Amino acid sequence: GHDSRVDDGRQPVLEPMPTQSTPRRSRGFTLIELLVVVALAAVVVGLAAPSFISTLAKKRLEGIAAELGTDLQFARSEAVRLNARVRVIAGASCYTIHVVGTTDATSCTALGTGATELKSVTLAAGGTTSLTFVSNNVLLPKAFLEFDPVRGMAVDSTGDDSSGSITAAAGNWQLRADVTQ
Repeated sequence: GHDSRVDDGRQPVLEPMPTQSTPRRSRGFTLIELLVVVALAAVVVGLAAPSFISTLAKKRLEGIAAELGTDLQFARSEAVRLNARVRVIAGASCYTIHVVGTTDATSCTALGTGATELKSVTLAAGGTTSLTFVSNNVLLPKAFLEFDPVRGMAVDSTGDDSSGSITAAAGNWQLRADVTQ
């Protein structure tokens, strides 16, 4: 017999190496795969966060404006119910509804002598929402809204127009509550 591994004195023919079955990789993720997923998640969160923050600010502002609208109706009805002049004074981060005293209020927290507070609202500390009051009375601008006790109209004790608007603002969003005579 002829040896099939040697070809007539020439170099031996190479035989294929026996293959061993390689052990299966354990199931799981490599560090690189995990880092890629974390990086992609960070990019998605980074893109979505500004939109979420803007939506959250808008919803907070809508809540404040809804409460303000309800409180303005409350002030009007309390003027009639109590048969007393009721004012709403707004500051940058608060507003107060009160029965008018003998001296005028100068801010949400300084109501004046004899005034009776009916409700006070302070916006969240450190928040980005602010309030601004603008009087509709061009000749005698007021620093407040006042409701008369007979008809609940926005006029002061002398019959002068005390109507106006309160604007709540947060970021790019603004909502305004208008009170007319």
